[in-house]
Amino acid sequence: MRGHRTVHAFGRPGRELIRLPGLAWLLEIRWPVASAVLDGEAVAGDGSEGIQAVFEARHRPGSPMAFAAFDLLELDGLSVLAELWTARRKRLEDLLEVPPPGVCLVPVTEDAPALWDTWVGMGGEGIVLKERTSVYRPGIRSPAWLKLKPKPMTSRTIGPRSRSRTPMATMAARSRIPRSSS
Repeated sequence: MRGHRTVHAFGRPGRELIRLPGLAWLLEIRWPVASAVLDGEAVAGDGSEGIQAVFEARHRPGSPMAFAAFDLLELDGLSVLAELWTARRKRLEDLLEVPPPGVCLVPVTEDAPALWDTWVGMGGEGIVLKERTSVYRPGIRSPAWLKLKPKPMTSRTIGPRSRSRTPMATMAARSRIPRSSS
């Protein structure tokens, strides 16, 4: 953002997304700070619908979308990448104490299992665990950040009374039925 307004919204591969009809509302936001770079993601609906819903909604004007911020990279022209996650998070919380409409702050908790049960139970794609002392390393999968996603499971009968829950990927690998290559 610059001049209290959104000027860019980039996707992971660096693709400019701000001109997509479903994300044009970001241009109307008046941010509480003159200049900043945030890390976050666009979410569709209540956020539990997953990435495919985002891909579809971002092409439709007026789609129910939001921006979920989870990190601060630059503030008033100064990089904060080298600051510890806890310091960056505090700055982000201060910045978004009263978030603009359509913007939310990704929640933080000390109880990762409860967050997992709640978010994944709602259909969310997973959670990210971050070491409190980690710095932001752009473009690098840091071992200080762990992304956890659920594995799709299927039930199968093994014997007359037993059932087993096995990840679907394992079932597919064991199966004699060829998987599609799409």
